[in-house]
Amino acid sequence: MKLAISLIVFLFTLNTYAQISAEEYVKMTKEKMLIYDYKTALKNLDKVVSLDPSLASAYRERGIVKFNTKKFIEAIKDFDKAIELEDPSAFPFTKKGMPYFHRGSSNFKLGKYNQAIKDFDIVINIESSSWRRFAYKYCGTRYLKLGKKEIACQYWSEGDISFLIEKHCK
Repeated sequence: MKLAISLIVFLFTLNTYAQISAEEYVKMTKEKMLIYDYKTALKNLDKVVSLDPSLASAYRERGIVKFNTKKFIEAIKDFDKAIELEDPSAFPFTKKGMPYFHRGSSNFKLGKYNQAIKDFDIVINIESSSWRRFAYKYCGTRYLKLGKKEIACQYWSEGDISFLIEKHCK
């Protein structure tokens, strides 16, 4: 019985260590991303995913690295996984919309404007931070690209994006 309890405690401790270790890799990755060392950042995040495939932030950050290196299809896959795994109550409110925002940006880069708009609308509905303002800006821009100027102007108005309103809506 003591052996079974010891084994359970050991396995729990090992899992906790892997989680801490994975989170440290995510922190190291953010530092590498700040200096545009995407190759090392990607290696770190691949390691994180192998250590803890349930860590949503690893997929979110890896998606950002892939976006920044113009691997948009791969980035979308990582943002999809982050969205699937993320528990919005587990981190600050201002990050809830981040994977949707970046997935929308990736879809835009691929010319998938309708999907981008869906993602930006999600950000608008769940955020109260600068991510929401960015979403209004980019959603309006996507509608303008689709030839729907009136809808674009509505988004920019709601997001208080005055320079775009001045340029396109007056």
